[in-house]
Amino acid sequence: MKYAPKKVFIKENNEYVEISYQEYCDKEKTEFKDKLFISLHDMLMEVDEEFYTEFYRERRREKYLRERAIDKGDIYYNSLDTEEFCGEDILIDPDENVAEQVTDKLMAEHIRYIVSLLPSDERELIEALFFKGYSERQWSKISGIPQKTINDRKNKILRELKKNSENLKIFPLNPLTESAEKVRGLFL
Repeated sequence: MKYAPKKVFIKENNEYVEISYQEYCDKEKTEFKDKLFISLHDMLMEVDEEFYTEFYRERRREKYLRERAIDKGDIYYNSLDTEEFCGEDILIDPDENVAEQVTDKLMAEHIRYIVSLLPSDERELIEALFFKGYSERQWSKISGIPQKTINDRKNKILRELKKNSENLKIFPLNPLTESAEKVRGLFL
């Protein structure tokens, strides 16, 4: 053994009993020859074969992950910890507003739902312009419909969506944040 553990625990009658390291060394080749021990926090503990196997399997996995992280250049944020600073704090964006994110997601779901209620030709136009990112001019070339007609249809559909959205009351259009106002602005 490379070091002398401070304590050694053996099992006697299904209970742990502490012995000295010297006692362990004296009986290691005889009495403890077929027993399994794990090193844990400056202690040696006798364990059963299943626990021993699982313990070292997990330890080997951790070693493998550390080696892999080193090879790939991964950084553990807690390695940046100091007395004044917690490395994991850099993962949190203090400017990020969770309520705003939730509202944006709910508004987007609501918009997709009311768009799904449109007739297929109107839904296709709105999806092309707002979800697929085509400009009116690009959609005009693809669909063969004049750009002015596309603009007029888009404005008509947006007015209908605004009216339908207010009538459905599925999702309240009283946004919690200014960001939701931007999404709501699609209907103005």
